[in-house]
Order: sequence, then C-alpha cells, then structure tokens
Amino acid sequence: MIKSVEVTPAEVAQQLMISNEPKVALESLIEFLNAKKDIEEAAVEEKENSIEEEEVTEEMEVERQNSMLAESETRCIYLT
Repeated sequence: MIKSVEVTPAEVAQQLMISNEPKVALESLIEFLNAKKDIEEAAVEEKENSIEEEEVTEEMEVERQNSMLAESETRCIYLT
C-alpha cells in the first residue's frame, strides 16, 4: 500500500507515533494511507475532467470560428 501512495517517511513515522500500542498505530497508518490515496485519486480524476473540458472548449471555439468564416464567405458571395 505504501508503494501505491505517495507518502514521505516522516508522514509514516508521524502516524506510527500516534499511539504506543502497535495495533492502534498501524490502524492509524492504514487509515491515513487510505485517505491519502482517496485524495490523490480525486485529484487525478479532477485533472482528467479539466483536460476533457478544455478539449471540448477548444473544439467548440474551432467550430465557432469555422462557422464565422463560412458565414463571412457566404456574405461575400452574395455581395459580389
């Protein structure tokens, strides 16, 4: 689990020092790692959603520009 979550040795030590009882300390460390993993996954998901939104926005902007270009070309044709 420690390999799958980005955590510093100091953070692990801090969690292990919460209690003098090994079972409580390890449970605390596991809860901390699970919480940190959830936060990291949420951040990755948010970043992916942000990238998708940017792509959609860019596509919409390109379509808008193409529409404006086509409209201006149509106007020029009618005027000549």
